[in-house]
Amino acid sequence: MGATKSHNRTAPVSLLATIAAEELFIENLQTQNSGADFHEVSVGCVASALKAAYEAGYKAAQSKNK
Repeated sequence: MGATKSHNRTAPVSLLATIAAEELFIENLQTQNSGADFHEVSVGCVASALKAAYEAGYKAAQSKNK
C-alpha cells in the first residue's frame, strides 16, 4: 500500500455521511471504539462510494471555477 499525501482540503462531514449511508449502508461515521467500527462491504459498494465522492469533488471544483 502506498503512502498517501495529506492535503488541507476536507469534504463536508454531512456529504461523507450521506455517501457512507447510501452507498455502504453505514449508519454513521462516529467512532464507537468497538466492533461496531468495522463493516463488511462489497467491492461494488466501495466502488460506488468512491465514484460518488469523486463526482461530488468534481462538481465542487467546477462550481468554484465559475
